[in-house]
Amino acid sequence: MVESELENIPDGSTTICAKGDILVQVPTFVVQSCQAILKGVQTEGLFRKAGSACRQREIKRQLERKEGFKSSHDVIDLANILKQFLRELPDPLIPYQLHDILLKCVQMESLEKASQMLHLTCLLIPQPALATLCYLLQFFEAVAANSSTNLMDASNISIVMAPTLMPVHIAASSRNDRQNCSTLQNSAKVIQMLIENSSKLCGIPHSIASRLVSNSSTSLIDQDRGRRNSRSKSRLSRSSSFIWVFEGLRKIVGAKSKFSASVEHLSD
Repeated sequence: MVESELENIPDGSTTICAKGDILVQVPTFVVQSCQAILKGVQTEGLFRKAGSACRQREIKRQLERKEGFKSSHDVIDLANILKQFLRELPDPLIPYQLHDILLKCVQMESLEKASQMLHLTCLLIPQPALATLCYLLQFFEAVAANSSTNLMDASNISIVMAPTLMPVHIAASSRNDRQNCSTLQNSAKVIQMLIENSSKLCGIPHSIASRLVSNSSTSLIDQDRGRRNSRSKSRLSRSSSFIWVFEGLRKIVGAKSKFSASVEHLSD
């Protein structure tokens, strides 16, 4: 079974320095997959072409045996294995409870407001999922940078990856409904905007960061400084522990219902 093969892939996490000088923990399998795919990033149709199901089964068996990725592996197959791994996670990287808010964001007339609200909404994603999403979006940005040869710009990537990162529930009886088609298109727009603004996603908006710093306890700041005493003060403020950042952010942003109401107000 494909599911059991994916479940047996070795786990573990790797510390990555993402854009914005942020240290994040990302599943090792995801990091190694992305690194292997980038070696053939100019290959046409990454994440769009299906590749060989037979070869992909063999690659997964090799990964189970901890043989690692090989230069002989076809990057189209590796892209499909990564996509399947993400699709079969127990919960999508972008939680279902945030989908409605994100869909409202991309319907705003002001791109600046839409970008700002997307950023704030993503900061409500649980830390492990956000770290992985952040890493993947910056990876997709690198893939899109080679669109002149691989033909996969941010728009094309978002179309094929939106059902995996942000799956939309559609009733079987209304698959051709115009409203559902619009929802699918808007979910792709969400992913496209996140790819195009991936560097911002890893950071905290200045207006929020200043409040978080002023509201956080001295003990937490001192603990973080002790762990990173070899880093400069400016880097410390940007790469402080995600845990206290998100706890403070939730206090500022508030519950989902209040936040959703603020999005609706901005979209009017």
